Amino acid sequence: MKITSLKLWNVPLTSHGAYYMADGKTCDTVTSVIIALETDAGITGWGEVCPIPHYLPAYAGGVAPAMEELWPVLCGADPVGPEAVMAKANGWLIGHEYAKSALDIALWDITGKVANMPLYTLLGGRRQADMPLYHSITCIAPDEMVKIARDAQDKGMTQFQVKLGPIVIGRPMSPACAWYVKRSDQAHWYMAIGTVGRHHWMRSVLVARFKIWTSCWNNPAPRWKTANGLRMQRICR
Repeated sequence: MKITSLKLWNVPLTSHGAYYMADGKTCDTVTSVIIALETDAGITGWGEVCPIPHYLPAYAGGVAPAMEELWPVLCGADPVGPEAVMAKANGWLIGHEYAKSALDIALWDITGKVANMPLYTLLGGRRQADMPLYHSITCIAPDEMVKIARDAQDKGMTQFQVKLGPIVIGRPMSPACAWYVKRSDQAHWYMAIGTVGRHHWMRSVLVARFKIWTSCWNNPAPRWKTANGLRMQRICR
């Protein structure tokens, strides 16, 4: 089997409302890039990547040029067994992992179809039947964040992500806001605390000290992986 063509589509996905992030960043539309790898056997593999603007080093507009750059490696290659093709792709184009992730998905799609097996079997077996979802609460005024959480809870959502970064409308985010969103009468809620932005690391410590809910912390900023991140680990254990 050989790869014969690669097709690509840019699909804009518009949210029902603007999403406010730290440092005054907003996002209301993201571009999902969908690719199709076609083969001489009539089997097509589909892949997708949907980078969030201003969040991580990933750019939707960079996917198409990356695929064009990789075409000499992909054209005529056997797509079954993704690691071999991806190793060549990584050697040809250094970095740009976000763009190559769509390619990796498409290769696995073809491999699964050829094997007539679900991908979870090929990748080691299914470990759970359902995938839990969470509702990400935009970085706005605390009262409005609470309303969003309550509305989502009424629809069955029990896991939430709360931002602690500065609010773009001019008022600083208080660490008590996370406690306000997660009341003690909602002990079954699970909170993912997003600590993105130029806020002092002690805000995260104060929220962690509440210790009234099950929570995890995330921050994609490189600086968080250094001194402040280690300090958080020691204090919040």
